[in-house]
Amino acid sequence: MGVNVVTSQMDPEQAKSAMQTLLTNFLEQQQWALAMPVAHWLAANGDDMACALRPQLHNYLDEYESALEALSVVPVVLRHCLVVRRAEASALYALGYHQLAREVLLRCPPEELL
Repeated sequence: MGVNVVTSQMDPEQAKSAMQTLLTNFLEQQQWALAMPVAHWLAANGDDMACALRPQLHNYLDEYESALEALSVVPVVLRHCLVVRRAEASALYALGYHQLAREVLLRCPPEELL
């Protein structure tokens, strides 16, 4: 169900408040890719904070995309290192690929995760 379908069934102020709460939750969890459409919706509905936040969200997403590109050229031998896997998982998570991030971490031997 899309954002507009859900929010169209609410009072405008109630919808804005719910979306602000959702945005706050995504930001606290550093889920930049999920925060972006919520920030766009809020900005389109007159939220000044969301308008100011959108460029920073774009910067975060660009940084994580660049990090994934850099990690893609790391030699295979080093990609098995826990530090590299954690960096890859962190970037994937921030870009909205939560399941893939989880799988990257689960490929680590359990003793390395401790």
